[in-house]
Amino acid sequence: MSSRQSDDVKQASDGLKKHPKQARQPRTKPMKVLCLGMSRTGTLATYAALQHLGINSYHFAEAFSDMDNGALRKWRKAIEAKYFGNTKVKKLETADDFDEMLWRYEAVADIPCILFSTELLRAYPEAKVVLTTRDPDSWLRSATSIIYGILDLKIWKFLEWYDRNCANDYMKIIKYALEIWTGGDPRNHEALREGFLEHNEEIMRIVDKDRLLVFHPKDGWEPLCEHLGMKVPEGVEFPRINVGTIAVDAHAEWIWKERLWEATMDWVKVLAPFGGAFGAVVAMYVYWIAS
Repeated sequence: MSSRQSDDVKQASDGLKKHPKQARQPRTKPMKVLCLGMSRTGTLATYAALQHLGINSYHFAEAFSDMDNGALRKWRKAIEAKYFGNTKVKKLETADDFDEMLWRYEAVADIPCILFSTELLRAYPEAKVVLTTRDPDSWLRSATSIIYGILDLKIWKFLEWYDRNCANDYMKIIKYALEIWTGGDPRNHEALREGFLEHNEEIMRIVDKDRLLVFHPKDGWEPLCEHLGMKVPEGVEFPRINVGTIAVDAHAEWIWKERLWEATMDWVKVLAPFGGAFGAVVAMYVYWIAS
């Protein structure tokens, strides 16, 4: 990754500060932009660009900032309600439903939001739509390399059980997305490619042309700003973020440096009444192997 890309990754991540536990608040700004392109189409660069334009945006990474308010679990259950017959959870249909997670934000991008594209379009009819896309064969190579590379980290099977407050929901959301995009055959590359094309075709079919911009970050500021009715930033290059080459390693580091420790602390709290000393020993061991 070049120094320029590193700067852009930092720019994209600077806003990802952990949100405190907080009851939902009334929306103070309207939803302005729905970025409905699939993952690995420049969603993170587009997210960073919108942030630079002053549009507070929601990317999958934001769900981790809001874990104390249960964002990952809410999204996971909402996916189950829409696609997998979970009748115990209300389906996301209205702006009020989505604002349970999105009340802070003026734009959305990436999963899990794009799994609710038709509902978002109805819920926020005044929002502009941006469909990030790329060549389907290039997208397939990227998606299979990165998404499957992340899923195939051997520690996930343990962590899904051990880290009930984060990794369990996170992995289910990724697996569900693949199930949905492939029609239930998540390791079928051709089905995944077809799912990519079908998603793009559906968005282009149901969204009015004057509301839609088909876009890739390489197109730069001009088409995006024109679509949103905003001025092009002077002297600022459009973010160029390609985390693909480091995504798998970054996930492995995140597991060892953060999730194992935090999950252990959760277990210590649960087990403390039954043997605090044992919990403390386990916690110190995990901290040691993660250091």
